[in-house]
Amino acid sequence: MKNGTAKVAKESSDIRAILKAIVTKHFLNQRNGSRYFCEKQIQFKLGLELCKKLRNEPVFEQAFPLALPPTKATRQYMDLAVNIGNKRIGIEIKYKTTNKIQGSESYQHHGAQTNGRAQCLFDIYRLEKFVKTGHMTNGYFIFITNDKTYWSDCIGDKQIYNLTDGTEKTGLFNANWDSCPEYCKDFTLFGKYAINWFGASSFRCIIISVPGLIGPKRARKISSKSGKR
Repeated sequence: MKNGTAKVAKESSDIRAILKAIVTKHFLNQRNGSRYFCEKQIQFKLGLELCKKLRNEPVFEQAFPLALPPTKATRQYMDLAVNIGNKRIGIEIKYKTTNKIQGSESYQHHGAQTNGRAQCLFDIYRLEKFVKTGHMTNGYFIFITNDKTYWSDCIGDKQIYNLTDGTEKTGLFNANWDSCPEYCKDFTLFGKYAINWFGASSFRCIIISVPGLIGPKRARKISSKSGKR
């Protein structure tokens, strides 16, 4: 059992290192002519770079039969999924920007940062469910932002949603503010996830590993077909 756990940890570390290298090179030091203005751009660029590194084409936005209360949906979508040997890796991405003007270009201002924090944590919860039901072997959540609000403290009764460096996220999250999207108002994280930001420029990133030990079922190999939201 110890050998198996060590192997899972090493594989997770290797993939995380690949993801961190791609994010650092392409997304944290953006320049005129190579900027990313929406999440879809990040998603497809990351998929392209993973294809080069792993020599295996990821599947974009594939739908899986998965009920996820409190939503009424019976299918859930994965941003990216890729087969590595007999492993199936799921990746969820969040990209939030603030309206900073860089040269002749400016980023969209997303705002609503407290809701954004809840959505980030809900994506980790989704990955746990994908793993537990056997749709994925393990998963990674990637959050990229140039909005310093996200790595700063939030106040009052919303502090449980803080994404400040060094905090650990686990347990029940029960949003009690009206503007929070209904689907992420009440969920529980079963794993323990350390928040560690990296990047020293205007953009910073969190990469969270969701281990395969959460789910008892073995993931099925993904097809080459992608779904649509």
